[in-house]
Amino acid sequence: MPRPKTIPVALVQKHLDYDPETGELSWKIANCGRRPTVGSRNPSTGYRTVRVCGEVYNEARLIWTLMTGESPDPSLVIDHINGVRDDNRWCNLRLLTHAENCINRKVSSASGVKGVYPSRSGKWRVVTSLEGKSITHGTYKTIEAAEKKYLEVAAELNILELARSAS
Repeated sequence: MPRPKTIPVALVQKHLDYDPETGELSWKIANCGRRPTVGSRNPSTGYRTVRVCGEVYNEARLIWTLMTGESPDPSLVIDHINGVRDDNRWCNLRLLTHAENCINRKVSSASGVKGVYPSRSGKWRVVTSLEGKSITHGTYKTIEAAEKKYLEVAAELNILELARSAS
């Protein structure tokens, strides 16, 4: 994915309105030959994009700019808390580092429990990832014991609020 562009705040404020309750953008200026709908969903990534004055921007980044009055730092990511990439309600967006965003990855389908993976021995392995490094915190006979250990470790590392739950 290309590095995000710095967004010209005045340009976005001039052309777009945003409803934080629904997450929808609308054009401020009458249609002017544009489609009434703002943006489109990229089927390969699931994220919404918007073309403003010939430039294509990630919709969540435009929304962040509108709500805060500042373009988000290109080195940071806009995270969708619930994991739904086109849910751009304000309550579902937060600014994170890439490492923090990796903590919010989907739950392992093999176990159904965040941070718990099957090992070759038939036990359950507890793994956390922080700043690009995977750390194993032991193996456990039951998935329940492994989940308990993951929750303890996540609380110690202060990553529980970032980690998406299994539900």
